[in-house]
Amino acid sequence: MAQCKGQNKIEILAEEEDKFFNESIPVNLKFNKNEEGEVEGLDIMQGDNVTSARKIE
Repeated sequence: MAQCKGQNKIEILAEEEDKFFNESIPVNLKFNKNEEGEVEGLDIMQGDNVTSARKIE
C-alpha cells in the first residue's frame, strides 16, 4: 500500500525490485539507489509528470 498526503491509499504491485505500479490508476513508482544499493529517493510518474523526492533520514 502507498499513500500520498491528502490522497487515498492505493495498492502497489512490484514490476521489478525497485519499480512498482497500480492497476487502477496510471501511476508508477521507482526507488532510486546509490552505488552501494541504498535507497536515496523516489520518482512518482503519472502520465508525463514526474515528481522526485529524496529520502529523509
